[in-house]
Amino acid sequence: MKKLVILFVALLLVSVISMSSLISVYAYCDEENTTTDETNVATEEENSAYSSRSSIIEGGGEINGELWYGIELDTEGKPIITYDIDYSDSHLLEYLKPGDIVYERNAGLDVVDFLGHIAMVVEVVPETPTQRGYVLMIESLPNTDNPYTGEPRELGVCYSIMTPTRFDVKHVSIMRVKNATDTQIEGAINWAVSRLGKAWRVPANKFINNEKNWYCSELVWAAYCLQDIDLVENNILPVPPKDIYESNEVATILDYRADTEDYYDTDFINKTDTHHTYSCDGDTYTEEHDYEVYNYCYEKCRACGYERQAKEHDYSYTTVSSSVHEATCTDCGYTEEKPHTFRYTSRNATQHTKVCIDCDESITENHNYEGKIIDATEHSLECDCGATNGTQGHIWTSSGIGKVKCDFCGFIKILAPGEFIPIIKNKEDLEEETE
Repeated sequence: MKKLVILFVALLLVSVISMSSLISVYAYCDEENTTTDETNVATEEENSAYSSRSSIIEGGGEINGELWYGIELDTEGKPIITYDIDYSDSHLLEYLKPGDIVYERNAGLDVVDFLGHIAMVVEVVPETPTQRGYVLMIESLPNTDNPYTGEPRELGVCYSIMTPTRFDVKHVSIMRVKNATDTQIEGAINWAVSRLGKAWRVPANKFINNEKNWYCSELVWAAYCLQDIDLVENNILPVPPKDIYESNEVATILDYRADTEDYYDTDFINKTDTHHTYSCDGDTYTEEHDYEVYNYCYEKCRACGYERQAKEHDYSYTTVSSSVHEATCTDCGYTEEKPHTFRYTSRNATQHTKVCIDCDESITENHNYEGKIIDATEHSLECDCGATNGTQGHIWTSSGIGKVKCDFCGFIKILAPGEFIPIIKNKEDLEEETE
């Protein structure tokens, strides 16, 4: 019986709105506000007429010491939060971006609760050891009492906070406008913020050039509509929150699921160096990575976790053996073994000394002479350090069909028809005899 009464009231409300819209003056999506408004609050009569909607903040609406609505900013523009928010078990700080749209199924609007509630993300600040993380939003709410002090609060268009507790209590879905550019998103946010302090009221139709009152979904619709993105394509009727949630212009990126432990049902199905693709609640969406510095030398996408090296490592070196050293980045701690890179520092008739340019490992060893081709008859004997040991004729140490090769210098001699040159010895045997 109660459901029938609620349905009857809702249908009556829609009927009244539809009738009113036929005789109301309305503005189209591409019209900007041309009215100068000197009043930022509704009249007492208007507030009284809509006081029954003030139950949006119910007894359990703001819980665990969290105050979600009417957040004030300090002199640096940061929200004043007097309680701890634990984002560790949610993806809110990872997935959300400015301009995202928040839809609350459990809005607390009594008979029109099924319509839901809409807000927009203004800023997402990641959590670091020296910085508290938070999700700052803007939304329009009716006036209500502070649930902890009992003092009345004038809300209207105000800043608010999204927390994991609010996400669960309000059964939230997060949508992203599919084709919005950075410029359009910034424009939508700036316009919505410029309406701070305006009163909350549900009119008979939707307005762009509304002089003083904004309800939740109308505010977000107008913000994007003025950026040439119409989330709800009707120019007369009000904008129900659920219409924005079901709009073809948005994709769901986070979704509350009451029947599973995994409320954040988002699956990243493809990652490249520049983009990721994810699916949620039947929607798929591809976007650029949102990189932030991670562990000094690397950066990581806040949403999908894809990592890449952002700058070269600044190594310090420790000798491990005569052939390798351990290279450790002084910034991020990355460690790997690398071969020495030697330069020759001194030599005499029989030996040379070489030092690693990174770790200063020093080695003294005998010259290793290799043949350097001079011409078809002889080669010089030279060590990599620059020492020489005269010249010698080619020593034919290997042969093939119609040719012979000096393995000391690599010179190949093509034999004339009938020409025969004996192979003296292989190179390895000659080197052993020399030693």
